[in-house]
Amino acid sequence: GDTKVGKTCFIKAFGGEKEFKGYTKTDIDGCSFTTTREDGKKVTLEIIDTSGDHAMSPLRMLASMDADCVIVFFSTVDPESFKNAYTYWKEEA
Repeated sequence: GDTKVGKTCFIKAFGGEKEFKGYTKTDIDGCSFTTTREDGKKVTLEIIDTSGDHAMSPLRMLASMDADCVIVFFSTVDPESFKNAYTYWKEEA
């Protein structure tokens, strides 16, 4: 998704972080979470947070090359962000 739509904030909240100190520019960052499924099997999720800067496209492509899932984010208060999610980011994913 575009810059400043909440990708990093979402990942931090998913990991249990409760306090957010405002916008932090991300180039690339990663984290892993281990969770247990209902059937008792442990599963590790590796999440790679990449910049929404269009110049970082080659880096994002390398980071997501072997991904099983890609999540595209957009801002609910910025119509241009939603448009980009459907056009630019959908194509890149």
